[in-house]
Amino acid sequence: MKKLRDNIQKWPNFKFVLDQKLQMGVLTICLLVIILVSFGNTVRLNTVLLGSTENYVEDVAYQLTNEINTKLESDLIAVQLVADSIQRLRTGVNGDLVMQSYLERKSAIMGMDSFIVLEPDGTVSQSEFTIENPLEIASVQDAFQGKSSITHIGNEMLLFTVPVYYGEDIEKVLLGVRNQSTVQKMIQPKSFEGEGLSCIVNSQGDVIISPTDISPFAQLADIIDEGSDDQINRQIEQLQDDLQKGNSGVLHFTSITGTKIIMSYHNLNIGNWVLLVMIPADLVIAETSEYVLRTVVVTGLIALVILLFLLVVSRFYYRYNKNLENIAYTDVLTGGLNNLAFQTKYRALAKTMQPNSYAVVLFNIKGFKLVNENFGVVAGDDTIRYVYQIMKENMSEHEFVARGESDFFFVCMKESKPEKIKARIEQIEKEINAFNAYAEIPYNLNFFQGVYLIDDPALEITIVQDRARAACQSQRLTGQTGCSFYSTALTQQMQIEQELDTLFDESIQNGDFKVYLQPKVYLNDNTLGGAEALVRWQHPKRGIISPADFIPVLEKNGKICTLDLYVFEGVCALQER
Repeated sequence: MKKLRDNIQKWPNFKFVLDQKLQMGVLTICLLVIILVSFGNTVRLNTVLLGSTENYVEDVAYQLTNEINTKLESDLIAVQLVADSIQRLRTGVNGDLVMQSYLERKSAIMGMDSFIVLEPDGTVSQSEFTIENPLEIASVQDAFQGKSSITHIGNEMLLFTVPVYYGEDIEKVLLGVRNQSTVQKMIQPKSFEGEGLSCIVNSQGDVIISPTDISPFAQLADIIDEGSDDQINRQIEQLQDDLQKGNSGVLHFTSITGTKIIMSYHNLNIGNWVLLVMIPADLVIAETSEYVLRTVVVTGLIALVILLFLLVVSRFYYRYNKNLENIAYTDVLTGGLNNLAFQTKYRALAKTMQPNSYAVVLFNIKGFKLVNENFGVVAGDDTIRYVYQIMKENMSEHEFVARGESDFFFVCMKESKPEKIKARIEQIEKEINAFNAYAEIPYNLNFFQGVYLIDDPALEITIVQDRARAACQSQRLTGQTGCSFYSTALTQQMQIEQELDTLFDESIQNGDFKVYLQPKVYLNDNTLGGAEALVRWQHPKRGIISPADFIPVLEKNGKICTLDLYVFEGVCALQER
C-alpha cells in the first residue's frame, strides 16, 4: 500500500492523463491539417491544370489560325497561278476541253471541289454550277475589277475569286469552290485526340463554317442570347467585344450535353473572320484528375484509418486512466475512498464551502494492535472494513469518509455546532459496537476523536487534516474522554513543545540545566538526613524555563531519561567535592 501511495504521489493531479489527452488532441489537429492541406493542394492542382489547359488550347488555336491563314493565302495564290495558266490556253472546242481537263486536275491537286470559269455575261464553264446570279456576288464583281479575294456563300462554301487576264484586259473570272465538308476538314484541329471542334464566325457572331458537331455551338448561341450566369454573361460580353475589335481570348461555357467547354478564339486574315476552337475542359486533365481522385480517396482512407486508430487509442487510454484513477482513489482494504480521494473531494467541496459549515473528524481506533494479536490479521481487516461501512452509512449528502492509513479514518461532516458533532460521533460509535448485542464476549471498539471546525475553507486539506490529527493527539496524551476540538491554543502549545524539544539537545550539551540539592532535616533533632536533587533549565536566551513547562514535553518525547541521567551525573559530581 505504501508503495502504491508513493507512486501516486509522483503523479500530481494526474498530469500524465492531461499530457496524453493533449497529445491526442495535437495528433488529431495535425491529421485534420494534413487532410485540409491535401484537399487544398488538390483544388489548387486542378486550378493549375485548368490554367495549363487554357494556355494549351490557346496555343493550339493560335497555331491552327496561322495554319489556316497560310493555307488560304497559299490557296489564293495557287488559284491566281491557275488563272494565269488559263489565259495561255487556246480557245475553241479543243481549247475548252483542254481548259476543263486542266481545271479538273488542278482542283484535285489543290483540294478544291471545283474550278469554274465565269464569263462577263454570267455563263459558266460547268453546267452543274448551281450558284444563282453569280454576277451579283460582291467578290465576283471585285474580281472583274481586278481584285482577288476569298468569301463565303450559301451552304457554308468558300469561294475563291480571281480575275483572268487576256493581255491587259479582264475578260473572265476564275472561281474556286470549297464546300462545307472540305473546309470543315481543313479547320478541324489535329490535336486533342479528335475531341476538339472548331468553326469560323464573323465579327457579329454569325457562323460562316460550322464544326462537324454543331451541338456545343447551338448551346453557345443560347448563352449569347440569354445567359443566366453573371460570370458567363460577362465572358459573353467580353467575347462580343473582342470579336468586334479583333482581339483574341478564352471563354468557358457548358454545352447542352452538360460538358464544360474551353473555347479559344483568334482572328483570321480574311475579312472579319474569327476562328473558334473548343475542347472539353477535362480532356487534358482527365487522366490527371483520375490520379488526383485516387490520391484524395487514398488520403481519406488513410485519414479514416488513423482517426479510427486514434479513437481506439483514446478509448484505451480512457479505460487505462480510469483504472489508474480507481487504483489511485480506492482504498485496497475497504474498497472505498482512500486519503488521496478524500483530499481531492475536499478540494472540490472547499470551492463552494462557507466558513464554519463543515468539520473534519479523525477517528483512531484505540488499541487496534490488540485486535490483530487477539483475533488475527484477517479479523483485523474485517474490523477495518466493518468500521468503514458503518461510518459510510452515517454520511448524508455532501459528506464523505475515507480510510487514511492503518486504523485512521477521516470524516468530512456537514456540521458546525460542537454538540451536534459530539452527538453524531457518539451515534457512530454506538452503531459500530452494536454487534456486542449478539456477542458472547463483548468487545467494545473505542476511538480517539479529533475535530477541526473549518473556519477557513481556503486552507490546504493537509493543514486541515493536521489540525484534526493534532486535536486527536492531544486527546491521546491528556487522556481526555469524548472528542477533542482543535483550537489556536492547542497550536500554540504544540509550537511551544516543539521549540522546547528543539532546544533540549543543545542545552544538555552546554550544561544549561542546573542541579540543586534540597536538604532533608529530621524534625526530632534538626539534623541533616539527606537531600532531594532538583533541576532547573537556565537557557542563555530564554532565561529560566519552569519544570512545569519542559518536564511534560520531555516525558512525551521520551527524552526525560536523558535528563535523569544528566541529574544523576550532576549529583555524583557534587558528592565528590
